[in-house]
Amino acid sequence: LSNWSKGGESSLAHSMDINTRADYTNTEAKTKWLNNVRLRYGAIFTDQNGLRKTIDILEFNSQYNKNLYNKVDFSTVFYMKHQIAKGYKYPNDSVVISKFLNPGTFTLGMGMEYQPDKNNRINLSILSYKNTFVLDTARINQKTHGIALDKRAKQEMGGQLLIKNILNLKEDLNISNTIRLFTNYFNKPENVDVDWEIDMSKRIN
Repeated sequence: LSNWSKGGESSLAHSMDINTRADYTNTEAKTKWLNNVRLRYGAIFTDQNGLRKTIDILEFNSQYNKNLYNKVDFSTVFYMKHQIAKGYKYPNDSVVISKFLNPGTFTLGMGMEYQPDKNNRINLSILSYKNTFVLDTARINQKTHGIALDKRAKQEMGGQLLIKNILNLKEDLNISNTIRLFTNYFNKPENVDVDWEIDMSKRIN
Protein backbone atom coordinates (compact mmCIF):
# COMPACT_ATOMS: atom_id res chain seq x y z
CA LEU A 1 0.00 0.00 0.00
CA SER A 2 1.34 3.40 -1.00
CA ASN A 3 -0.41 6.68 -0.22
CA TRP A 4 -3.55 4.76 0.70
CA SER A 5 -5.95 7.23 2.31
CA LYS A 6 -7.74 4.63 4.41
CA GLY A 7 -4.57 3.47 6.13
CA GLY A 8 -3.23 -0.05 6.48
CA GLU A 9 -0.05 -1.88 5.56
CA SER A 10 1.07 -4.19 2.79
CA SER A 11 0.68 -7.89 3.51
CA LEU A 12 1.04 -11.27 1.85
CA ALA A 13 -0.86 -14.25 3.22
CA HIS A 14 -1.17 -17.92 2.33
CA SER A 15 -2.93 -21.00 3.66
CA MET A 16 -3.16 -24.67 2.79
CA ASP A 17 -5.37 -27.57 3.81
CA ILE A 18 -4.08 -31.07 2.99
CA ASN A 19 -6.40 -33.96 3.76
CA THR A 20 -5.55 -37.63 3.17
CA ARG A 21 -7.45 -40.77 4.11
CA ALA A 22 -7.19 -44.55 3.93
CA ASP A 23 -10.20 -46.79 4.59
CA TYR A 24 -10.63 -50.54 4.85
CA THR A 25 -14.01 -52.32 4.79
CA ASN A 26 -14.74 -55.99 5.43
CA THR A 27 -18.28 -56.65 4.26
CA GLU A 28 -18.48 -60.22 5.58
CA ALA A 29 -17.29 -59.30 9.06
CA LYS A 30 -19.31 -56.05 9.02
CA THR A 31 -16.28 -54.03 10.08
CA LYS A 32 -14.53 -50.94 8.77
CA TRP A 33 -11.33 -49.13 9.66
CA LEU A 34 -11.18 -45.42 8.81
CA ASN A 35 -7.97 -43.36 8.92
CA ASN A 36 -7.49 -39.67 8.21
CA VAL A 37 -4.53 -37.26 8.41
CA ARG A 38 -5.03 -33.53 7.93
CA LEU A 39 -2.60 -30.60 7.91
CA ARG A 40 -3.79 -27.00 7.98
CA TYR A 41 -1.16 -24.29 7.88
CA GLY A 42 -1.26 -20.58 7.08
CA ALA A 43 0.98 -17.55 7.53
CA ILE A 44 0.96 -13.83 6.87
CA PHE A 45 3.81 -11.42 6.17
CA THR A 46 3.47 -7.71 6.96
CA ASP A 47 5.96 -4.85 6.90
CA GLN A 48 5.44 -4.15 10.60
CA ASN A 49 5.42 -7.67 12.09
CA GLY A 50 7.27 -9.77 9.54
CA LEU A 51 6.22 -13.41 9.13
CA ARG A 52 3.68 -14.90 11.54
CA LYS A 53 1.63 -18.06 11.30
CA THR A 54 -2.14 -17.70 11.33
CA ILE A 55 -3.16 -21.37 11.61
CA ASP A 56 -1.18 -24.51 12.39
CA ILE A 57 -3.02 -27.78 13.05
CA LEU A 58 -1.93 -31.36 12.44
CA GLU A 59 -4.66 -33.96 13.07
CA PHE A 60 -4.73 -37.75 12.96
CA ASN A 61 -7.94 -39.80 13.21
CA SER A 62 -8.27 -43.56 13.37
CA GLN A 63 -11.60 -45.30 13.89
CA TYR A 64 -12.67 -48.94 13.98
CA ASN A 65 -16.36 -49.84 13.66
CA LYS A 66 -18.29 -53.08 14.02
CA ASN A 67 -21.86 -53.04 12.82
CA LEU A 68 -24.35 -54.11 15.48
CA TYR A 69 -27.75 -53.37 14.04
CA ASN A 70 -28.85 -51.60 10.87
CA LYS A 71 -27.16 -48.15 11.01
CA VAL A 72 -25.73 -48.48 14.54
CA ASP A 73 -22.08 -49.49 15.07
CA PHE A 74 -19.88 -50.27 18.02
CA SER A 75 -17.00 -47.84 17.64
CA THR A 76 -13.50 -47.20 18.98
CA VAL A 77 -11.81 -43.92 18.07
CA PHE A 78 -8.34 -42.41 18.37
CA TYR A 79 -7.85 -38.70 17.74
CA MET A 80 -4.59 -36.74 17.99
CA LYS A 81 -4.05 -33.03 17.49
CA HIS A 82 -0.97 -30.82 17.66
CA GLN A 83 1.07 -28.43 15.49
CA ILE A 84 4.26 -28.48 13.39
CA ALA A 85 5.83 -25.02 13.77
CA LYS A 86 6.81 -22.88 16.74
CA GLY A 87 4.32 -20.42 18.18
CA TYR A 88 5.33 -17.25 20.01
CA LYS A 89 3.84 -15.01 22.67
CA TYR A 90 3.34 -12.03 20.40
CA PRO A 91 4.25 -9.20 20.37
CA ASN A 92 7.26 -10.82 22.11
CA ASP A 93 8.66 -13.14 19.43
CA SER A 94 11.42 -14.46 21.71
CA VAL A 95 9.10 -16.44 24.03
CA VAL A 96 8.09 -19.80 22.53
CA ILE A 97 4.71 -21.05 23.78
CA SER A 98 4.30 -24.03 21.45
CA LYS A 99 6.14 -26.26 18.99
CA PHE A 100 5.90 -29.75 17.49
CA LEU A 101 4.14 -32.03 20.03
CA ASN A 102 4.31 -29.25 22.62
CA PRO A 103 1.49 -29.22 23.44
CA GLY A 104 -0.03 -32.34 21.98
CA THR A 105 -3.32 -33.98 22.79
CA PHE A 106 -4.86 -37.33 22.03
CA THR A 107 -8.21 -38.92 22.87
CA LEU A 108 -9.03 -42.62 22.96
CA GLY A 109 -12.71 -43.47 23.15
CA MET A 110 -15.19 -46.31 23.01
CA GLY A 111 -18.90 -46.12 22.33
CA MET A 112 -21.54 -46.14 19.62
CA GLU A 113 -21.97 -44.53 16.22
CA TYR A 114 -25.15 -43.78 14.32
CA GLN A 115 -24.93 -42.99 10.61
CA PRO A 116 -28.35 -42.49 9.00
CA ASP A 117 -26.80 -41.64 5.62
CA LYS A 118 -23.43 -40.88 4.04
CA ASN A 119 -23.62 -37.16 4.90
CA ASN A 120 -24.49 -37.43 8.61
CA ARG A 121 -22.70 -39.18 11.46
CA ILE A 122 -23.03 -39.05 15.25
CA ASN A 123 -20.39 -40.74 17.39
CA LEU A 124 -20.80 -40.94 21.16
CA SER A 125 -17.80 -42.29 23.09
CA ILE A 126 -19.24 -42.62 26.58
CA LEU A 127 -15.88 -43.90 27.86
CA SER A 128 -13.01 -41.68 26.73
CA TYR A 129 -9.48 -40.96 27.89
CA LYS A 130 -7.91 -37.62 27.00
CA ASN A 131 -4.23 -36.77 27.46
CA THR A 132 -2.76 -33.30 27.00
CA PHE A 133 1.03 -33.24 27.23
CA VAL A 134 4.07 -30.98 26.96
CA LEU A 135 7.33 -32.87 26.48
CA ASP A 136 9.74 -29.92 26.63
CA THR A 137 8.76 -28.24 29.90
CA ALA A 138 12.17 -26.54 30.04
CA ARG A 139 11.21 -24.30 27.11
CA ILE A 140 7.41 -24.47 27.05
CA ASN A 141 5.31 -23.31 30.01
CA GLN A 142 2.89 -26.19 30.51
CA LYS A 143 0.55 -24.05 32.67
CA THR A 144 -0.34 -22.14 29.50
CA HIS A 145 -1.97 -25.34 28.26
CA GLY A 146 -3.77 -26.28 31.48
CA ILE A 147 -1.13 -28.63 32.88
CA ALA A 148 0.08 -28.40 36.50
CA LEU A 149 3.50 -26.83 37.04
CA ASP A 150 5.00 -30.04 38.46
CA LYS A 151 3.68 -32.28 35.68
CA ARG A 152 4.15 -32.83 31.97
CA ALA A 153 0.67 -34.11 31.18
CA LYS A 154 -2.96 -33.71 32.13
CA GLN A 155 -5.03 -36.90 32.06
CA GLU A 156 -8.81 -36.87 31.94
CA MET A 157 -11.55 -39.49 31.91
CA GLY A 158 -14.83 -38.47 30.38
CA GLY A 159 -17.09 -38.61 27.38
CA GLN A 160 -16.79 -37.36 23.81
CA LEU A 161 -19.48 -36.47 21.30
CA LEU A 162 -18.60 -36.07 17.63
CA ILE A 163 -21.12 -34.78 15.09
CA LYS A 164 -20.31 -34.55 11.38
CA ASN A 165 -22.64 -33.57 8.59
CA ILE A 166 -22.45 -32.25 5.04
CA LEU A 167 -25.18 -30.04 3.63
CA ASN A 168 -25.55 -29.75 -0.14
CA LEU A 169 -27.33 -26.43 -0.62
CA LYS A 170 -27.14 -26.46 -4.40
CA GLU A 171 -24.97 -27.84 -7.15
CA ASP A 172 -21.26 -27.42 -6.26
CA LEU A 173 -22.08 -25.57 -3.01
CA ASN A 174 -21.43 -27.61 0.15
CA ILE A 175 -21.25 -26.81 3.87
CA SER A 176 -19.30 -29.22 6.08
CA ASN A 177 -19.91 -29.06 9.82
CA THR A 178 -17.83 -30.83 12.49
CA ILE A 179 -18.43 -30.50 16.25
CA ARG A 180 -16.27 -32.28 18.82
CA LEU A 181 -17.27 -32.03 22.50
CA PHE A 182 -15.44 -33.49 25.51
CA THR A 183 -16.36 -33.39 29.19
CA ASN A 184 -14.37 -34.60 32.20
CA TYR A 185 -16.59 -36.81 34.36
CA PHE A 186 -14.66 -36.19 37.58
CA ASN A 187 -13.55 -32.55 37.39
CA LYS A 188 -16.12 -29.86 36.57
CA PRO A 189 -18.11 -31.85 34.00
CA GLU A 190 -20.11 -28.71 33.19
CA ASN A 191 -16.95 -27.25 31.58
CA VAL A 192 -17.08 -28.73 28.08
CA ASP A 193 -14.17 -28.56 25.61
CA VAL A 194 -15.58 -27.37 22.28
CA ASP A 195 -13.90 -27.82 18.89
CA TRP A 196 -16.20 -26.59 16.12
CA GLU A 197 -15.35 -26.15 12.45
CA ILE A 198 -17.59 -25.09 9.57
CA ASP A 199 -16.30 -25.17 5.98
CA MET A 200 -18.14 -23.84 2.95
CA SER A 201 -16.92 -24.76 -0.52
CA LYS A 202 -18.15 -23.60 -3.94
CA ARG A 203 -16.81 -24.63 -7.30
CA ILE A 204 -16.22 -21.46 -9.30
CA ASN A 205 -14.57 -22.85 -12.42
